[in-house]
Amino acid sequence: MHQVTRLSLVVIFSSAAALAAVRGCAVRSQELKPPPGWKVQSDKPTDKPAYYVEMPPGWHMTTGAASILYDPAYVADGRFAIETEIFLFPGDSQDGYGLFTGGKELDGGAATYTAFLLRRDGSAGIAARTGGQGRVVRDWVKHDAILPGDQKDSVKNVLRIVAEAADVTFEVNGKPVLTLPRGDLAIDGTFGFRAGDDINVHVSRLDLTRPLAPPRKRAAKS
Repeated sequence: MHQVTRLSLVVIFSSAAALAAVRGCAVRSQELKPPPGWKVQSDKPTDKPAYYVEMPPGWHMTTGAASILYDPAYVADGRFAIETEIFLFPGDSQDGYGLFTGGKELDGGAATYTAFLLRRDGSAGIAARTGGQGRVVRDWVKHDAILPGDQKDSVKNVLRIVAEAADVTFEVNGKPVLTLPRGDLAIDGTFGFRAGDDINVHVSRLDLTRPLAPPRKRAAKS
């Protein structure tokens, strides 16, 4: 048995602004602000415009500099799964996009989190920050479960982070891509989205699932 929390916010924008944002156009409207309660933290200052807006169903994000987007009220701990459905739009950036969890001190220079990211070439990787210092946990690796970016149409990938007591599994489109020991990662904490430089995506869904049934016991090692 599972308890599922679907995190979605609804607001109506003008159709012209919404369509332009989806197409990645430079809409310099003061109305295109982050959703209420959400925060944006960029890795570095930039003059490039960035948009983080509610666009039913979900959110649209167009980055200038690499950033995280999150609501401090959204926290996961213990055993849980976070799942999101992301549409990647055509572009040239080879930076990653996806989910992060384990967030702490996100609004300062000592941020800590673990990010599960996909890249336009069909690869996945795990990155982390600890006390504001970034590191690569698992370098990019291609996997046949990941749909690579297309230069004509958007492509959809479903990312899922499954946190159990001992391990964390990172899945794409229902298939495990990486599994790592939980003790090696920052997992408990704020969760949200991570997108690199010049990334244009639409997120249609973000779900948090908490299993209520006890976990299966592991077989004793002989």
